[in-house]
Amino acid sequence: MSKAKEQNLITIGTMARFVPKKNLLMFLDALALLKEQDISFKALIGGQGEQQAELQAKTHQLKLENNVEFLGWVADTQEFYKNIDIYCLPSADEPFGIVILESFKAGVPVVSTKTLGPVDIIEHGKTGLLCEINAAALAEQLAELSKQPKLATKLVKNAEQLLAKKYSLAQAAKQLENIILKNLYG
Repeated sequence: MSKAKEQNLITIGTMARFVPKKNLLMFLDALALLKEQDISFKALIGGQGEQQAELQAKTHQLKLENNVEFLGWVADTQEFYKNIDIYCLPSADEPFGIVILESFKAGVPVVSTKTLGPVDIIEHGKTGLLCEINAAALAEQLAELSKQPKLATKLVKNAEQLLAKKYSLAQAAKQLENIILKNLYG
């Protein structure tokens, strides 16, 4: 149980390089919209990068200092996932999204923008929630998930099943074997 859960807060986490394509400025805008809706939350942001000062300034501008914590580089991702209730992937461009699979493995429901990788992994409403790439849509999905614990439970269960079925080591080995055999024998 996250510390925030003990205080009746929802904890939203994200980890990324602090670069424009990861869309963390929009993530902060979405958090400001949650605050306007009186949704109690804490946001944990892991990572580093060129936008660090800009992100911290925007956090101050939006008066989110009491809601947002910048963690720096996260070495222990397992501990990070233990301390969040929702993982958010706000990227403007995400070719795969390994963090989605990490979230699935950790039993944390995912809200992601509709980009190349996430739409191939997540089935909206079944294994996670997807939204358009804008702050209002992201805030809407985060709010929906924060208000519906049964939905979160369903998403986690389905995501764990998908992970075992499609992304397990055994499945990856089969796929690699098929690629090798196809390339060797046409």
